[in-house]
Amino acid sequence: MSSTRSPARPVGRPAGRPGVRPGTSRTAGARPASPAAAAGGGGSGATRVPQPGLFADVRAALSQSLGAVALGVVVCVALVALGWAGEPQAGTGWVDTLRVGALAWLLAHAGRLEVHGEVAASTSPADPLVPVVGVVSLPVLGLVLLAGLLAAQVGRRLAERTWPLPSLLLVGLVAAVHGGAAWLLATTAGLADADPVPAACALGAAAVSGAGALVGAADVHGPAVVDSLPRVVRSQLQRVLPGAAVALTVWLTAGALLVTTGLVLDVSQAVDVTGRLAPGPLGGAVLVVLQVLLLPLLVVWGAALLAGPGVVLGEGRIDLQGSTVTDAPALPLLAALPDAGAAPLWAWGGPLVLVLAGGLAAWHAHRHTSSTGATVADRVADAVAVAALAGTGALLLALVARGSFGPWGPLGADPLAVSACVTGGVLLGGLAVGAALHLLSGRPLLRRRAGRP
Repeated sequence: MSSTRSPARPVGRPAGRPGVRPGTSRTAGARPASPAAAAGGGGSGATRVPQPGLFADVRAALSQSLGAVALGVVVCVALVALGWAGEPQAGTGWVDTLRVGALAWLLAHAGRLEVHGEVAASTSPADPLVPVVGVVSLPVLGLVLLAGLLAAQVGRRLAERTWPLPSLLLVGLVAAVHGGAAWLLATTAGLADADPVPAACALGAAAVSGAGALVGAADVHGPAVVDSLPRVVRSQLQRVLPGAAVALTVWLTAGALLVTTGLVLDVSQAVDVTGRLAPGPLGGAVLVVLQVLLLPLLVVWGAALLAGPGVVLGEGRIDLQGSTVTDAPALPLLAALPDAGAAPLWAWGGPLVLVLAGGLAAWHAHRHTSSTGATVADRVADAVAVAALAGTGALLLALVARGSFGPWGPLGADPLAVSACVTGGVLLGGLAVGAALHLLSGRPLLRRRAGRP
């Protein structure tokens, strides 16, 4: 057989790169000429994406962002309409339904409302209605997560059109569109007893949608960006990021177990509050959906209670010492709150959950990385990095889970205190388990100098 290369080389296959087809993922640093070439060069039957350009990308960002806003508003309006269907005592028309749905969308994007009216004073059926004058910014974390996921899908689709840096510009445009839509809704969707705060609503919508779109874009370009980092940095990120995720997961799981236990013990009180609200069949279904969407909020509050700082409910407080809360908003889920009085002695074991979380994070890093040659300095650096990331995540969660509810004032935990407790507990557990793993590997914690016995 002749070794002479055949002149009929397949079209589109680069010389010297056998087996590499256009349109496949790049390897060994090879990069396609454009996202369109990467998506559309896989053969005559492949769908070819138009060449990306500034005008096309901006137009796509505007259209998809407006579509996400419209979809979210429609879903919120549908929930409100279902809740009011068959309830003639509500006395509302379609205009009020649209306005309340728009207000729900604003609250789903961390908006703020100035309210004045009457609501139930507490979960006790004997208490009368009291006037409400204040600010409502109760974060329905389930709605916030859904709004963020919707924005993440938009960010992912936009990121697939272009490279990382232009993707950041499109993420900013997504946030700007949501902020502008929130401003418009806040200025037109006010009710007789609830007026949105336009500036706060615009900032909240921009923050929620921008964060969601950034997560979606990072899902597309994140691996390539990480691969471009120096090997030492990339190796440490691969160790500490999963460890921080493990620590936060353990902490939040413990908070969820605490809330579930409280609900099971006080389920009769939740039933009494639901009966007092008398939502009706369809309204009851919507109320169940609302309680499910509020569950993440209580999970964060339960985790903050285990961490130590506790949560504030108006003039009362719930922490490791006990509860001083006597009045709470008439929400069935709040039946999970402990009764006023001193806490049991076992409550002081709550911070040990953070130590356990840090220890599991260190064990996870040891099992899933080649740490046989890790020094004491390496383990300490990993423990500090995991604790810092977990504390940052706890800070963000506590910030999102703060709010206010009319006359009861502030609701939630102190973000800085929660972050400090989580950082300290995870660091303590990580250092303890890291030291134990180091000793079990047969290596001393401290190196002896040469010549010393």
